[in-house]
Amino acid sequence: MIASDNDSVISIRFDKTIILIGFMGTGKTTVGRILADRLKMPFFDTDKLIEDLEDTPISDIFKTKGESYFRNLEAQVLAEVLDGKKLVLATGGGVVLNKDNMSLMKSSGVVIALTAGLDTVKARLQRSSGRYLVDGADFDEKLERLYESRAGLYEDAHIIVSVDDKVPYDIADEIIYKISLFNQNNIW
Repeated sequence: MIASDNDSVISIRFDKTIILIGFMGTGKTTVGRILADRLKMPFFDTDKLIEDLEDTPISDIFKTKGESYFRNLEAQVLAEVLDGKKLVLATGGGVVLNKDNMSLMKSSGVVIALTAGLDTVKARLQRSSGRYLVDGADFDEKLERLYESRAGLYEDAHIIVSVDDKVPYDIADEIIYKISLFNQNNIW
């Protein structure tokens, strides 16, 4: 049984990995931590795992070794962390660029896409730093171009949850509720 912030109780028994995908700024890490806590599961973030492995920030990996190197490393880390473990995993926004990654994720657990409108993403990213793909003077143009290029790539998820105008705890509650519906119908 999991109690949410509004004192309602959500009952869920779930023994699969939960994988969060979505564009940067949709809250995958924040929501993932909340889910892991509520479901008493370990939490991992592929970007953090990569930074720990390389002992350097992702922005520096992109600058010094390039995006291709990073994407190969991302696929390796993803395969390693999804090797039969039950956990909550937040992925980098570009993990879906590799179709093999998406196939692996879908066969390893339930894939949940967090989606947001461009205005939501823009507002969130303007308050953060280290967004290596959109940093710089032409932030708006880079962000719009990247957002449009990835439109549709997250739609192959098992569950899609919009994060617009929602707080992380409510998003986690919605995910738990949707998973419980699938569970009740013996889909997983």
